[in-house]
Amino acid sequence: MKPEWKDWKDFFTAVAPISGTILALLFVAFQVNALRWGKVPLRQAGAARSLVETSAPLIIGLCALYPGGRWTLGGKVAGCMGLGSVLVFLIFYLRSVMGKTITPYDHWLACGAVTTAGFSSAMLYSSLPNIDDSDLRRIGWICIWELVLGVVGAWVVLAVKAPDDEAAKAALGEGE
Repeated sequence: MKPEWKDWKDFFTAVAPISGTILALLFVAFQVNALRWGKVPLRQAGAARSLVETSAPLIIGLCALYPGGRWTLGGKVAGCMGLGSVLVFLIFYLRSVMGKTITPYDHWLACGAVTTAGFSSAMLYSSLPNIDDSDLRRIGWICIWELVLGVVGAWVVLAVKAPDDEAAKAALGEGE
């Protein structure tokens, strides 16, 4: 193990189970509140993106704790997953904009996608070959931030009922 890696082993030992627990709780929250997001494709993509954000620290932590400490592999996998989830979300977002089914609330989901793209890109960059081990510090902060983004993203998806619900239509001024 590299000298600096020893300092980070305890961090990743803590991040992996915390991330796994938060991921499981968010998964249950999405299942219990499926009516709030399950009928709208854009919200489905937002829910998936928040789960991907929350799973990133788990993936990095598990790869880092694997014998040999291949944290760069975890960063590459999590970064690619994050960028892929943003791409899928943006496709649904553009479809909603073109189909004129977008609500002002949905723009907040798009802001989250842009933030996820930035952090996933930083995670991917920090995991490239020949990157100094000091990037473990950056990966550590990104892991913490991805957990926060995942929880906030889930809250944004679950906070408002789907637009085809009568109460949501009335709140948006579309009801009778």
